[in-house]
Amino acid sequence: MSGRVMAWEYLEVQLFSDTERVRGTCNGEGVERGLAEIWYHNMPECLNHHGSEGWELIKMGANPSGDGGGAKWYLFKRES
Repeated sequence: MSGRVMAWEYLEVQLFSDTERVRGTCNGEGVERGLAEIWYHNMPECLNHHGSEGWELIKMGANPSGDGGGAKWYLFKRES
C-alpha cells in the first residue's frame, strides 16, 4: 500500500421531470453542464459523456413529488 490518500470530486445531477430542467453541483458548487437535451432524450449518450471525462456513476435515485413531477438524480465521482 502506498499510503496515498485518494481525493475525490463528486458531481450530482438532478433532472426535473415537470420542466425538463437540469441542475448540477460539483463538490457543492453549482455547475452548468449544458446537456439538458441529451439528458432527457439520450441518457446513454449523457452517461458516456461523463464517463469519458473520468466520472463514475456511483448512485442514482428519484424524489417523487405530490403533483406527479419530481426529480431523478445521479451521483458521480472521480479522482481529483
